[in-house]
Amino acid sequence: MPEWQVELVVSSLNLFAIPGAFIAGYTSDTLGRTKTLAAASMFFILGMSIMTMSRGFGALLFGRALVGLGLGCGISIDPLYIAEISPPRYRGMLVSFSETSINIGILLGFVSVYLFNHVFEASTAWRVMLFCGVPTPLVMTYLALKVMPETPRWLFTQGRVEECKDVLRGLCNNDQEFEATMSDIQQSLKEAEADRGWDGILHPTPGIRLMLIVVIGVAIIQQATGIEAIMYYSNQIIKAGGITDTSTSFMVSMLMALWKTAVILVAARTLDEIAGRRSLLLYSLTGIAISELIMGIGLANSLPGLNIFGLFLFVGAFSLGLGPICWLFCSEIMPIEVRAKGMVIACSMNRLFSFIISDTFLSLVVGFERIDEDFGGDGKTSTGQAMVFFLFTFVTLLSFSFVYKMVPETKGKTLEEMSDYFEALALKHDGTAFPSASGMSGGAPPGAVALELVEPGTRARRRADALIGQHADTRR
Repeated sequence: MPEWQVELVVSSLNLFAIPGAFIAGYTSDTLGRTKTLAAASMFFILGMSIMTMSRGFGALLFGRALVGLGLGCGISIDPLYIAEISPPRYRGMLVSFSETSINIGILLGFVSVYLFNHVFEASTAWRVMLFCGVPTPLVMTYLALKVMPETPRWLFTQGRVEECKDVLRGLCNNDQEFEATMSDIQQSLKEAEADRGWDGILHPTPGIRLMLIVVIGVAIIQQATGIEAIMYYSNQIIKAGGITDTSTSFMVSMLMALWKTAVILVAARTLDEIAGRRSLLLYSLTGIAISELIMGIGLANSLPGLNIFGLFLFVGAFSLGLGPICWLFCSEIMPIEVRAKGMVIACSMNRLFSFIISDTFLSLVVGFERIDEDFGGDGKTSTGQAMVFFLFTFVTLLSFSFVYKMVPETKGKTLEEMSDYFEALALKHDGTAFPSASGMSGGAPPGAVALELVEPGTRARRRADALIGQHADTRR
């Protein structure tokens, strides 16, 4: 296929994920979380089947578009479902399993390409690989409709209180935890009754506005730092760096995917037990910026070892924080009355920037090659790619600044606590950096520090303001 068709097929997945996210936003609120998971699986089944049987570019693109709709539905509802059935102490780990599953899928994709290309002819190998993607969503459809319980929070919004209680009892360790969680759900829904529909998004309170800024900002950053360029075009990047043997480049890509999966398993544990969300994000972005700078230097100077080291550092740093935390924030921060809709917006922006990166990467490389030639350079592909990664480095540094200034720590808080936490943060935040989980530092904003003291289950803003006042008196 011509280069523009390759870019379109690759990027169309993310383009069509945007309407898929809006479909999920509607169906998850009206039909339920599990039925939306089943709908996402059906899109995958249809799309993969059509792509497997395609005889031309049009059919291939149509199948890819259906898979994109399934992707949008899936990444919108999957972390949301997990967050709503998870206790706070395990939520980070469990939601990160969603990102882990994606990485396992990527790894299996690289392995299947390598194996099938040695077993089948090239014209058949890719069809077999695509067909192997059909059984998993078939199983997922059955599980979503017959096995998995609906989330207690959604059941309560539909007036199905007894079903809500039955599910919640199965998720809680004891009666005390059940009563506390049930009370929080009841109170949060009572306060949210006036904010149905999109009004809570279009005319948000200060707290919800801050939530939207954080959630959408991190969703954009996840893609703007260049992960799609790395994963979609890793073979081209490896070859441009000096490793021209196809088998060797595929082997490096497989090892990279394996490393990415291993790191995210480590991150899943640290999210709840060791480090917080904010600190991991900052460490992750630091590692990504360094890795992009290393890749740029390696490509510009034809140093394959340095280039591969940069690739492995990038995917490791990404999986340590930015990969899983993006979806964790989307699913845990927003209050229930706008949670699905906020997830839709964040997912849509995430996929939009994913589309932009994947659709423009090759064109940017060519553009920088021409600029290099105009200034008397050799115009090599490696030079064009080096310039793109220097550009990504600059974007990552801007992203670090955003996270440092705008993203607070949310580790250990219940879904119902988030509203009070962000309302008080929004009212008291003075534009300086938010504190870390242990950040009782003297230079931190008083409102941000005081929120570390808000008691679990508190719903009244008066209580949050009173705590802020008490902390201010103590500091004086």
